[in-house]
Amino acid sequence: MIYDKDGRENYEIIKEPYTKVRIDGVTKNIKEATDLGYSVEIYNDENSDYVIISQTITNKGSTEKKIDLCTALNLKDSIDNVEASSLTNFGYYLWWDQTNDLTLVLQNHPWVTDISAQDFGIEPEPRFFTNNEKILEYDSGFPEIQWISFSWLNKYIQPGKSITLSYMFYEETYQPPLLKLDKSLISEETDSTEVIQVKGSFYFLVEPYTVEAGWEIHDSKDKIIKYGSLGKFTVSEKQTSMDFDVSITPPTELGKYTLYVYTYTNGLGSLLYEEFTITVVPPNYRPKLYIVPSEYLYYIPDSEVSFLASVYDQDSGDKPLTAKVFFNNAE
Repeated sequence: MIYDKDGRENYEIIKEPYTKVRIDGVTKNIKEATDLGYSVEIYNDENSDYVIISQTITNKGSTEKKIDLCTALNLKDSIDNVEASSLTNFGYYLWWDQTNDLTLVLQNHPWVTDISAQDFGIEPEPRFFTNNEKILEYDSGFPEIQWISFSWLNKYIQPGKSITLSYMFYEETYQPPLLKLDKSLISEETDSTEVIQVKGSFYFLVEPYTVEAGWEIHDSKDKIIKYGSLGKFTVSEKQTSMDFDVSITPPTELGKYTLYVYTYTNGLGSLLYEEFTITVVPPNYRPKLYIVPSEYLYYIPDSEVSFLASVYDQDSGDKPLTAKVFFNNAE
């Protein structure tokens, strides 16, 4: 359900949702999978700007499971089918007869889980686990659809563990610049003599909008105490993206803070942000550990896993230093 801020009413936008799971080639309704736990949580933004739907799947069995999950939405309209337009690498722009415009966000956003496949159609029954690369484009009018389906494929769940898969509806047109951020450089702790490294890029494809990126540090009372720019440009045939690499001096006062890295589209008012909790600690609070990113993501069974790391401590009195390696919670 979406709250229409202009009409000040709640509207049902989904006629009927379906979720199916596929395990070992067998597809069934999620509630028929007795060895999986399934729950749905709906978060409504306090300003009625967006709704996030999160589906949590739990492995109730004793062995690892590889699953595919597909959610299909029959879109509700009082008169006709819903009009739609594709937003490349992001989602869909939707319009209902009675409500404001809505944006369905399915990927490249920090609050959603990137999908693996998507489909849509005008026939009554939705398709599951299919992929449609056709782009819905505005011509003399928006194309009409009756349903949308989207899939998350090849998800592994350990026994007793859970995964959460989320998507979002945003009020009206929502097109923020997409943000690519090297999160490995932003540590949960930083001492007062170090810097916070913010590195990445942002991009937008629609001319001639002006887009920008920036950062803010908030204290525990949500007051902005530091801020800065990461770049700004007007989208053109020659430029659709911008890189940034900024060193931020942390606050001098010790304690917990929140770092926000954001992008913004001028003219559309579309904002995207990622937030990080950072604790500023005294110098030499504990020994430092740096791990060189691994060259490989996957390894052959029974092969050796190698990595490079370094440990250092500024206090010569801290002896000895002990380093241990754990795998699957075992030393």
